[in-house]
Amino acid sequence: MRRMFLKGLIRPKNPASVTLREPIFNSGHGCVKHASEAERPEAYRLLPPETISSDLLTESQLQRLFEHEFMASWIIDPTSLRPVIEDIRKAEESRIFISEGQRLEHIQRIKYEGIPKLFTKTRKLRLKYRLEEMAYVFLKSTEENLGRLCLAAASSLAEKESPIKVNLFIQYLMERSLAYYLKNLTRPEKSSDQQSQSLIVT
Repeated sequence: MRRMFLKGLIRPKNPASVTLREPIFNSGHGCVKHASEAERPEAYRLLPPETISSDLLTESQLQRLFEHEFMASWIIDPTSLRPVIEDIRKAEESRIFISEGQRLEHIQRIKYEGIPKLFTKTRKLRLKYRLEEMAYVFLKSTEENLGRLCLAAASSLAEKESPIKVNLFIQYLMERSLAYYLKNLTRPEKSSDQQSQSLIVT
């Protein structure tokens, strides 16, 4: 399966890689493009923003979204996740914890503290664009429910951050990315062959 790597400031490596000033998504099923931050994404011409609510997001709905073939390959770039992965591995191998529960609590804290470092305001904005563009692809392919979910996730990324509550979409994306790397990779990096197989979204 080809995997899509999400990273805020990744260097362009193929035609799907772009800058913040010119968001574009190439899904293999058509391209969507808007020229500036001020221009309303095409998805909102099909589904007005006032009909979208981030309250629509639940873990089960996100699981359904990521099970779709268009989204199944979305994963965070391994370079961005390397510090979190290394800290988790150290915690898994450490003997200082009194109980397994204490170890798991420490790992959850590593993830929680890693999210604001990984998802800066600029990176969240880029991810918001990607979701709006993906929503358009779904809406044009008559997958309105999934398009609505993408826009709900995009809307949640524009909301004011809470000091006590993690964004559900970001948390889900991070958890599935960590699960992939910790299960499948011996080191949090890709071979040149893997990289050539990847679709990179900036």
